[in-house]
Amino acid sequence: MITLPLNKNMDKKYIITLILISLFVVGSSQDSQSAISNDLLTKDKQVDEVDKKFIHFYFQAEKNKLLEEYNEALIAYEKCISLIPKEPAPYYHIAKLYLYIFQDIDNAKDYINEAIAINPNNEWYYYELLSIYSIENNLTGKLDIYYKLIDFNSDNIFYYLEAINLLIDLKKYSNAVKFIKNTQKKLGVSNELLLALKDVYLAENNFKEAEKIGKRLTERSSIFFNDLAEIYMYFNDYDNAIKSYSKLLESDSDNPKAIIALHAIYSNKEDVEGQEKYLLKIAQSDQINIEIKKEIFYNLLLSNKYKAYPQFKIMIERAIRLHPKEPLFNLMLGDIYAKEGKSTSAIKHYYLSLNSGIIKDDYIYTKLIEIYWQTEQTDSIIEVSKIAIERFPFTPMFYYYQGVAFSNKKEHESSINTLIKGKEFIFDNEPLVSDFYSLIGNSYHELNNHPLS
Repeated sequence: MITLPLNKNMDKKYIITLILISLFVVGSSQDSQSAISNDLLTKDKQVDEVDKKFIHFYFQAEKNKLLEEYNEALIAYEKCISLIPKEPAPYYHIAKLYLYIFQDIDNAKDYINEAIAINPNNEWYYYELLSIYSIENNLTGKLDIYYKLIDFNSDNIFYYLEAINLLIDLKKYSNAVKFIKNTQKKLGVSNELLLALKDVYLAENNFKEAEKIGKRLTERSSIFFNDLAEIYMYFNDYDNAIKSYSKLLESDSDNPKAIIALHAIYSNKEDVEGQEKYLLKIAQSDQINIEIKKEIFYNLLLSNKYKAYPQFKIMIERAIRLHPKEPLFNLMLGDIYAKEGKSTSAIKHYYLSLNSGIIKDDYIYTKLIEIYWQTEQTDSIIEVSKIAIERFPFTPMFYYYQGVAFSNKKEHESSINTLIKGKEFIFDNEPLVSDFYSLIGNSYHELNNHPLS
């Protein structure tokens, strides 16, 4: 094997040329979507001047693309077309340039259609046309492409399913049912095709047939009780949906979809006992995403509906076992412990709920100060209010709390200095202004500075 010494300062174009030579030699012997037709490169074919020029310009176009010289690449490919108009590869590459680089849909479509007209058996050309039809939202065009791809790959279930979805989108329900039946004859009855048939019946609001397919699926596997339940949900048959989800939980006791859906159903039915049962399951499940849990419990907190559940504290405690550092759950448990008078536990969880970026920390600092006030921990009030002032310097109440704490410690000069700073941030709150001046006056009095009191 010959190796070439490479200089660090070697010209970029020279390196790319070497890469292109190696790619061209390898690629020309492979049956790929972008290769030049084999008859141009056949060993036994006499290469004439036209072929040589074609290969030269094709090679030049590929190099231009690597160098991101896209306009020059277009010119080189066009020269290839002028030399051998019946070679599809240049049309294909021009179509891709127009589609992905220049976002010129019309030209891209013209050129890819030319490539297909020359070689209708290259499925890669159809993929590009499929991309164009997707951008245009041309459902009929996409459907025709999938029919063509099925001709190429009659065992590829993906193509059949995409065709079925397009027939549904086009509201051609009877055509979709017929297509599925024919596909089942070719490929056999599969779960994927039964699910697709279920989707057709749902789309045309055919409850009887959709239910029939749902039950048929559950006979194949218990996991499909979820799909049967969704059918009932679609038609607002909540009682049968509950039965189906419950059957699913018999075989998969921690199925997240079933648990969340049952909570939603009982919420719609305003059944508090049912809601509580599945809220407990949601809290303790390690299969349910924490973001979903947070959304459910945060909404309960905002609406004050959590008060309706006797076991709400147990729910949050179970959630924290799985997610010990989650600020929202720690805030909720902190509030619960604070109401129960368990100050030490409340303080612990309030601190764990700080700096989340979700919960307003000024609320948490206020709750901490309230607890320290109730437990007569004056130094802690001063410490927390100091941090709160640093974080929220325009919130006058934190200055007030600190001023009161300094006053209680007989540190009246500190109290006065804090209150004078804080009163500058009071707007449209005369009672609070009065409280500030009252405390300032008291501190001056305690300092025996009566003229200022």
